[in-house]
Amino acid sequence: NIGDSILVTALLKQAGVKKITARAINKIHKTILESIGVTDVIMPETMAADILAYTSESKNIKGVYIVSENYQIVEYEIPKILEGQTLVQADLEANFDVRIIAIKRNFIQTNIFGTQTGTYKVITPEPDFSFIHGDRLVLYGTVKNIEKIKKIEKS
Repeated sequence: NIGDSILVTALLKQAGVKKITARAINKIHKTILESIGVTDVIMPETMAADILAYTSESKNIKGVYIVSENYQIVEYEIPKILEGQTLVQADLEANFDVRIIAIKRNFIQTNIFGTQTGTYKVITPEPDFSFIHGDRLVLYGTVKNIEKIKKIEKS
């Protein structure tokens, strides 16, 4: 209930609470909460919808963290064209102006019952690091530059 949310927030402000985090259900609700001094306003449904929409439009995008309107961190499964290339050969940072934060490599492990399961190991790559099928890049960059990366899927 928007009215109850605003009323409780006003009471918290009146009581001197310095840090208030509130959930808004739409942009108008968010604007009202911000205008009465809420420290952090979250919109989880909108955030979840944005993430789902973003990851659905590309088979290689496996996750996204929206840093701001213009910047993102994405988990990107490498396309076939990069398999076998080294980090230096691919030169993603120079070609696409994105920063590689880490690489996640799938590996199989056997549990105590003998069952094999796949999991990811995070790697901080050296320049001679070679990509293999299934590697995932964790990239930071502008939305525009991440879009450029997505185009190499079709290569």
